[in-house]
Amino acid sequence: MLKIAHAPKKLKTALNEFRDEFTRPSHESFSQIMGSMINSEGKRTISGLQKRVSGGKSRTAFEYFFNEGKWNEDSVAQKKADYFFREARVGPGIGFAWLSTTSTWKRKRQD
Repeated sequence: MLKIAHAPKKLKTALNEFRDEFTRPSHESFSQIMGSMINSEGKRTISGLQKRVSGGKSRTAFEYFFNEGKWNEDSVAQKKADYFFREARVGPGIGFAWLSTTSTWKRKRQD
């Protein structure tokens, strides 16, 4: 199993976009979890994610992050969407994107 010892600069830059959504300890957990998820295939468990981070936080810290951490899921999701559209260079006055919300990838009729 490969362990994460150092994150690429591009990943660190992306993860820093979320810094104001978390406390400092929670942002460290978030960064380690995201790096571990990127490096994982198949089923992902808290203990499996924790084992992939070299010198990372404990499994208990990861469990605390998910169960009792002081962060807002909706706020993080909005930050992720904002980051995606900025990086994709789409938005008002820039361009457009067509997002499919179904698994069929077929355009729906609007009556």
